[in-house]
Amino acid sequence: MPASIAAAKAGAAVVHCHVRDPETGAPSRKVDYYREVTERIRDADTDVVLNLKGVAIRMDVVGAGSPTVLPLEPRPGRVNYFVGNEPANWKTNIPTYAAVEYRDVYPGIDLRYYGNDRRLEYDFVVQPGADPGVITLRFAGAASLEIDDAGDLVIGLNPGRSVTFSAPISFQDVGAERIPVDSAYALDGDTVSFTLGEYDPTLP
Repeated sequence: MPASIAAAKAGAAVVHCHVRDPETGAPSRKVDYYREVTERIRDADTDVVLNLKGVAIRMDVVGAGSPTVLPLEPRPGRVNYFVGNEPANWKTNIPTYAAVEYRDVYPGIDLRYYGNDRRLEYDFVVQPGADPGVITLRFAGAASLEIDDAGDLVIGLNPGRSVTFSAPISFQDVGAERIPVDSAYALDGDTVSFTLGEYDPTLP
């Protein structure tokens, strides 16, 4: 913990906390230990994101190729990562970007990640002639998948928690006009795909 606080004061943006039993050194999920960690960081007057190790899911793009990764829209800020006690492993002065694009995850289809109101969101950008029907997602770590009445994707986690992905929004830009396209999630076992209404396949 002292090393984490020192790293935060030196400029780290994220602190990874591994909570352990002080007597045995074994990993622990005891609430009192987590409370002590958060209180010590708060009392140290640090302005960091506290990442408590816990349940996580990973979104995999099924059948994706080897896309080219492109940073988009450079931002003025720089970040530092002081992870662990070994300075040789620290990363400093890393440039930041508003978005990252994985070009050609499928033929003619790009995947773009970006921030929106402190949330990570993603878009699939389908080029003219490409087939959006090939887009398939799998969520590693999910206990269940469900589409609720609002069309949102509800990803069940253990124990008894869930994460919700809002219903998809699809459109085509035709000149200066944005044309909505009906779309929805579709489930097939442990994979998620998308269904689309009528659209012009000759346009992106």
